[in-house]
Amino acid sequence: MTRTLASLATLLLAGLLGAGCMQDRPPVFADAQWQLGCDSMMGMCTPSLPRSVLGENGVDGSVQCNVVETASDRSLSFYVRGTRDGTPFDARLSNARVPRAGGSPGAGCTFTVGEGANRFAGGCGASAPSADQPCQVSIEFGLDPMLNSPTVDVDVLCDRLPNSATTEVLRSVYFPATPAMPAAFRFYDCIGLSRE
Repeated sequence: MTRTLASLATLLLAGLLGAGCMQDRPPVFADAQWQLGCDSMMGMCTPSLPRSVLGENGVDGSVQCNVVETASDRSLSFYVRGTRDGTPFDARLSNARVPRAGGSPGAGCTFTVGEGANRFAGGCGASAPSADQPCQVSIEFGLDPMLNSPTVDVDVLCDRLPNSATTEVLRSVYFPATPAMPAAFRFYDCIGLSRE
């Protein structure tokens, strides 16, 4: 996901404020964009408004990103939360274990998205969305050369993602107003992520 000038300015300001406060490490920063829409089979629902979280933990919504590294792989979990016009929304990725260089997670990965009181959740992996694995996920690790901050880019495309309370209600997740494009989640300075 290409970061906007606004997100760059916000991240630079956060870094400067963090440096002024003598923090050991910069705060986790997120630039996340997604939309909850109708599933491809039924196609009859009212999509949510486009959702975005742009900021650091404790500033604009809530941002969490954690990575556990070994010599051969990385396990990623993240959570972002915001509110728009009184409606809370959030997205969470859990137990996404990928090769150290990145890729798609294997078994055990779960993606959850919340919209008001509704929650939709399902498994995730490398394959195109299906009933058994509603979400296709790809993870890329990098390093921002300007900020010297390690980055994580996560693409998520879901279809027929079931409601946790009523599994007959299904939704899709994609980039705002672009159903064929995956939702985009970018993080800077995730806890546990090394600079490589």
